[in-house]
Amino acid sequence: MAKLYGVLVLLATIYGNTAVTIPPKIIDQSPVDIYYKDGESIKLKCKASGMPAPKYTWERADTVFSPEGNEDRVVQMRDEGTIIINRPEDKDEGFYQCFAKNSFGVAASIKFNLRQAKLKSFSFSPPKTYTPRLGTSLSLACPSPDSVPDAEIYWAKGSTPIQWDARVSVDYDDKLHFSYVDQTDDGSCFHCVATNNIMRKSVKGPLHCIKPTGQSLTTAPMYLAWPDSQYDSLGMVGETVKLKCIFSGYPLPTVYWTKKGSPSFNQRVKTGNSGGQELVITDLQLEDKGTYVCSATQVQSDKQMEMSINLNVEYRLPRSAEFQCEGTGEPSVTVSWFINGQTLEDNRLDKDRFHSSRNKLLFQNVRLTDTLVVQCNVTNNNGFVWAEAFLNVLEEKPTILEVPENTRVAEGQNLKLNCKITGKPDPTITWYKDGVQITGGRYIILETGSLIATTAVLSDAGQYLCHAQNVHGEVQAGATVIVRRKTVIEMAPMDLEVQTGVNAKFTCSGTTDPEDNSLTISGTEERDTGSYECLVSNGLDSDRRSARLVVTDRPQQNSRVRVDNNCALNNEAELSWMPGASNNAPIQYYTVEYETTVYPNHWVFAAQVNYTQVKSFIPLAPGLDYRFRVTSYNKIGPSPPSDPSTTRCKTRPRAPSQSPRNVRTIGDIPNTLHIEWTPVPPEHQGGPGFKYVLNILRIGDDQSNVLSATILDWTRYKYNLTGPGGSYIPYQIGISSTNDVGNTTDNSQAIIGHTGEGMPDVSPYNLQVLDSGSEQVNLQWEFDSSQIGKTDTKIRGEFRGFKIQIWQKNKRSTTITNIDLLPENFNIDANSNPDIFSARVQHFRPNTALEARVAVLNNFYVSAPSEVIGFDSLPGLPGPVAYLQELNVGDQHINLQWQPSLDNNKDIIGYAIGYQEVHGLRLGKLQERVPQIEDPFATTAVIGGLKPSTKYRIFVWARTQAGRGEPYFIERSTAKPGVPLIPRFTISHIGRHSINVTWWKDAYQESGNVVLVEYMKKDGREWVSTNPEASQNWASLRMLEPGTDYWVRILVTNGASVRRLSETQDVKTRGTSKAYDVSENLGWFLGTLFAVLLQIGLTVLFVVCYRKGFRFQPAESAVQTYTDKGHAYSDQAALPRASSAFEDIPLGYNNDYYRDTDRYDYSDHDEQRDPDGRGEGYYGDHANYNSDEDYGFRTREDEDHSREYADTHEDEQRDSDCPPYYKDDDERRHPREDTYGRYDIDDVDHGRRYPSNMSQAAPSDTGSDETREAAYRTEGYSADLPTDVNRDEPRNYEGREDSRLDGYEARGTHAGTGSSRSGDAARRQLVDELRERQSARTSGLDQPRESDSVFEEDPQDPGTYI
Repeated sequence: MAKLYGVLVLLATIYGNTAVTIPPKIIDQSPVDIYYKDGESIKLKCKASGMPAPKYTWERADTVFSPEGNEDRVVQMRDEGTIIINRPEDKDEGFYQCFAKNSFGVAASIKFNLRQAKLKSFSFSPPKTYTPRLGTSLSLACPSPDSVPDAEIYWAKGSTPIQWDARVSVDYDDKLHFSYVDQTDDGSCFHCVATNNIMRKSVKGPLHCIKPTGQSLTTAPMYLAWPDSQYDSLGMVGETVKLKCIFSGYPLPTVYWTKKGSPSFNQRVKTGNSGGQELVITDLQLEDKGTYVCSATQVQSDKQMEMSINLNVEYRLPRSAEFQCEGTGEPSVTVSWFINGQTLEDNRLDKDRFHSSRNKLLFQNVRLTDTLVVQCNVTNNNGFVWAEAFLNVLEEKPTILEVPENTRVAEGQNLKLNCKITGKPDPTITWYKDGVQITGGRYIILETGSLIATTAVLSDAGQYLCHAQNVHGEVQAGATVIVRRKTVIEMAPMDLEVQTGVNAKFTCSGTTDPEDNSLTISGTEERDTGSYECLVSNGLDSDRRSARLVVTDRPQQNSRVRVDNNCALNNEAELSWMPGASNNAPIQYYTVEYETTVYPNHWVFAAQVNYTQVKSFIPLAPGLDYRFRVTSYNKIGPSPPSDPSTTRCKTRPRAPSQSPRNVRTIGDIPNTLHIEWTPVPPEHQGGPGFKYVLNILRIGDDQSNVLSATILDWTRYKYNLTGPGGSYIPYQIGISSTNDVGNTTDNSQAIIGHTGEGMPDVSPYNLQVLDSGSEQVNLQWEFDSSQIGKTDTKIRGEFRGFKIQIWQKNKRSTTITNIDLLPENFNIDANSNPDIFSARVQHFRPNTALEARVAVLNNFYVSAPSEVIGFDSLPGLPGPVAYLQELNVGDQHINLQWQPSLDNNKDIIGYAIGYQEVHGLRLGKLQERVPQIEDPFATTAVIGGLKPSTKYRIFVWARTQAGRGEPYFIERSTAKPGVPLIPRFTISHIGRHSINVTWWKDAYQESGNVVLVEYMKKDGREWVSTNPEASQNWASLRMLEPGTDYWVRILVTNGASVRRLSETQDVKTRGTSKAYDVSENLGWFLGTLFAVLLQIGLTVLFVVCYRKGFRFQPAESAVQTYTDKGHAYSDQAALPRASSAFEDIPLGYNNDYYRDTDRYDYSDHDEQRDPDGRGEGYYGDHANYNSDEDYGFRTREDEDHSREYADTHEDEQRDSDCPPYYKDDDERRHPREDTYGRYDIDDVDHGRRYPSNMSQAAPSDTGSDETREAAYRTEGYSADLPTDVNRDEPRNYEGREDSRLDGYEARGTHAGTGSSRSGDAARRQLVDELRERQSARTSGLDQPRESDSVFEEDPQDPGTYI
């Protein structure tokens, strides 16, 4: 592929002006993969150029991402798009993309994959001990732990990393290989270490300890240890590629590389540090593509082994080109595209590679040969505009057209180093100063490649390097910059005035940076060591100083390495050498290495020797031929290795010292016994004739059925026995080593192996859910545990735990999750039921319908699953809303808009909104919007009732059944107080006691968000107001009266002093007013009805009783005794205790008397109706008593008499069926005028007194004579009305005396009816006395005495007493 050159933008217009524009361009950004450590800040770089300066926005997972909505954790840097995430959390993971936009275009960064770094520990495994035979190979696996990014793996012995060589190496799967085990491995323990540089953490794997057997190294045939077979490798141009192969065996195989079709490698191809096993190709080029062959040979064998690797080389190039054509016009324009003058519909074009929209053309799968012209035609009815652009696909490595030059600059001046670069694709230009990359600050790298440093300082001096690189190569050039101190005038010349002939001298002095007289020795060598002298002279005198230079280096090569004894005697070499020069750094120690004929050119560490010794004794393995070399070390590093020893050291053969190690059986093929082991390396084979002896016996068979096999190829590491019958059948397996000298001295133990495993015939059952949460579930199932470890088990293999599968209902193919539970990771029933197992499964979606099943595992197969069960995960807490922004800001409200949360979106039941005032660094009390949002699909809301000109922090929470999720907030300030707008309103839902008022507000109005509803009865005097309503546009007026007219109006306010009222609307509630509603006045109505019925009933009862002749007799009362003038008398009523003038009282009284005489004032209605407290019955039928009329009362004696009279009838009143009624009482309470008011003593009926001309008490005398006559006749009174009555005439008492006295007598007689007669004599005596007084009055003989009378004579009216 070739690199697309350039970006094309076509601009066309039909009217208007055009201008040169600079659209945005991303000039600095982070790499694709960004990792962060929990709790540490991470930076996502994004910086762009453009005029005007672009504005930046971000997207996360293709959704708008606002940094300010994440509290203070996310901060965007000023004047660039770079964001810094403080204390990143799990939710911050995802794909981010930065966009830079100005008025002329938008530039987009790459998509950054932000992930949290993690490094888990290795799975626990107890230390393992291996017992390979000396000379055999050994491989140790390292199961990498879970790590993000991928951990770097290395092997260590104790705390020291292993140095790779031809014998010990690590493959690309992190497995450690020993081509053969020797005595230096005895007792050594190795472990792999995983390091995560982002986490700055390392974890150690399980220990692998080696306890080799045997006395010496035995020969082992060569074999390919890694890889298992040929493989392909892919590399990109400019990168470094490594190829590797590992051969094991003893003697150590010699490995070399070749490339098919090429006789030799160039300088970019070298072998690595694994004894030739690794091939490293730097700066990969297209010509490096081909097949590379890794070959190995072994001493004492003519066998050669090969392994091929196919290397493919490709470019990293963009695959598409985009053209843009913008046009405007009136009427609207049409855009058409052409390729080389042909329309896109032309059949000669590869249409599948061109995709057009209205103003864009996308050309996909660009190739080197795609050189073409693209045309754009913009047209409307008024004309057209035609534009075209060229597409060239080029490739060329960078070239420096103008190299930087050595520069001298003064302090404070601008520094510029030119470095003009060309190349396709555009090279990446990087500047370095003294080996450190230059980034930002005062340094600016121009698009041409030149470097500018504004306002140079002394520290800018140094070596600068311009480096340019693209996929085709790299180039660099350097320059030296010298910065001098700024020249300063210390003493400026002063103005002078001198006379003629006098010398004028101007003095001026200053300072500047002196010349640099340093002596620089480039590329020092050891021979540069010595003394150097500096001489300074001004021509008059001089001075000198000297200094010594010591140049140190690694030691020089050792020489004369030789073996001073016969190695065959004791299988030991006595070695000596001549040390090389130390090069001014003392020798610290020596190392001795050897090679054998088994592994030529493969040098193995043998011993470390103290720097004071130049001789060493090296133990050797039997049956091998050795050579040695020595290396010296000082503080600088190692010397070159010495030349190999000139004399060889050959040891004597012995029996093998080791049997094969790591014997095991493995396989997934039933009826096949597959045996593997680690071959014995040559150093442990002991001599020629080495072979393996294998013994196999099925468990339970007789010893005579042992199967024996001899394996002559010592490199062979496996054996297959076919047809033993069945899966996972146990066998006893033993393998040993032997050679021409004898059998091995290493007595290895037989192992129990099995034939290939098969699919289990048993499955778990009774799977059930114990409990579940939002992201976890506890499962329990049953399984026949007796099958675990059983010889003839239905598991048909080694029990390796269970597999749990969980998926979303109806989405198994896309959502299934497989979880392998190893035996140490699940629980057995606490009640010690071995057949019940349980486990907790985590990390699935909340509020989701899920299904699960479980199966049993062996090493290779999974059983049939259990029954499928379903369950629902509980709702979880939602994440924050995707973004939050304001639609409108007023003086008392803020309109909000948000996008629903991306997490648990379908679980959302609503949103909660809160806000608090912000005063600098102080936050006010958090308040919540009421009511909260109950609509899960809502994306807008209004916060009202805010203070004008106040800053608020506004929060939005998504809510689920589990509660509120994480908040998202923004900070906004309300506007200054404005003039509120009066909304229109309507009245609806009119009920008996309530009405609803709804109003409409402009969503973008700036004032008048707070609304109050006021109402008042039409006959009322005061308006009633509802609570201020800011969040909703309606209010309900309640507790109204039914059937009532109201006035309703709207009041709006701006939160300050401005309040505005709307027009008034009238409304009438449903129903009937309380004044006319029986149900509202039921108590009053029932009370009134009961009173009327009771009065009617009493009246009817009285009439019935009266017509039947019932009369009411006074009850007996205690007899009271009175004394007057020495005379004692008794009566039931207390008569006035009058004096001797009592006889002067007239027998008839006119109204003047009753007006003037002493009487009670009954202005109080209660006393008036019942002055004696006698109750309701006392009033009789006189319900129309008028207290305003002047009815005079009788004397106190008459009052007392009436009281006594009523008391005598008390018992009778209680016992009678009829209510008490007394006509005389009525007459006493309502005295008549004189015409009818005189009492006739002769007309006595059962103690009741009537006027002399009436048989019954007369009705009121008010009105005309005809009216009174009609009343008399109606009531049964006499029809003869008196005609001689004149109120103004003097009273005529003649003829009345007897009647008056008889009246008293009759009343006294009646008072004694039904009671004691003891008072009769007294009453008769009283009557007689009254008669005498009347006679005396008539004759004028008897005058009242002042001392005896209770009355006083009115001088104006002698007939009246007061």
